[in-house]
Amino acid sequence: TDELSQANARLSQINQDLQRLKESYRDLYHYAPVLYFGLDAQGSFMAFNETMLRTLGYPRETLLGMPYTRLLPAASRSAFLADPSVFQRPGELETQWIKEDGTVIDVWIATTTIKDPEGRFVRSRSIARDVTERNRLENDLRAKAEELGEANAQLRRINQELEDFTYVVSHDLK
Repeated sequence: TDELSQANARLSQINQDLQRLKESYRDLYHYAPVLYFGLDAQGSFMAFNETMLRTLGYPRETLLGMPYTRLLPAASRSAFLADPSVFQRPGELETQWIKEDGTVIDVWIATTTIKDPEGRFVRSRSIARDVTERNRLENDLRAKAEELGEANAQLRRINQELEDFTYVVSHDLK
């Protein structure tokens, strides 16, 4: 009975450790600073984390089972429908999603796939990041670079005109 008590105590400790580990992984999955989601073979949401729900604003019951295409604005939807198997193979893509409030965000997605023993697609697992702000900053930077290029070109023209004028005045003075 003493050995049995020790074995029960060890088993109890192992169960507590497993429970803490499970909670730790659950917390990591649901509250990570990225959006995790999984799509079934039909392209519907079968899993997602709390970060995705908070970011998009959809209630859990609305998003669960919803076709992925419902998140896409018209332009992105037509691109997706041209190649709907994009989530059935590993890779990365950038697209746009519509949040519950109608706001459109830019999203970068990396996907891995789960296949059955015969090699048939079962589901996808993806990680997504909202890159709207990054893209906005890149566009602003590009616009500022264009403005700077135009200003430099105008400054070169003015400098050339000034040089020409200086040459004419210098020639006239001689």
